[in-house]
Amino acid sequence: MLTMKYIDVLKYCLSLPDTRKESEVGQGQRFTLLRQDQPFAFFETGAPIQWQFVIRVSADQYESFYNPPQVRKTDRKPGFWIVITRVENFDGELLKDLIQWSYQQAALVKTV
Repeated sequence: MLTMKYIDVLKYCLSLPDTRKESEVGQGQRFTLLRQDQPFAFFETGAPIQWQFVIRVSADQYESFYNPPQVRKTDRKPGFWIVITRVENFDGELLKDLIQWSYQQAALVKTV
């Protein structure tokens, strides 16, 4: 099984065309990964939740990936999003597939 560290995931995401990273500070710290202006993933970087990865998934995946504490559902909208608490404990190939899917979905989201 391929494993990825958070830096590998970040590099992979940033290697996708039209992708950029924005830092956010609010209730915590986070890096938002955007395709043009649409988010497709986040890294929560503030303590105590350092390096949790938040990504959009399909409705079916949203139901099947729920496995606390490794994977949690989140109420982020639009769409269905999950939180992967430790990317290095998650299947790297599956994670790449999820990133690709979320990245593709970001192109379909309409801005209001």
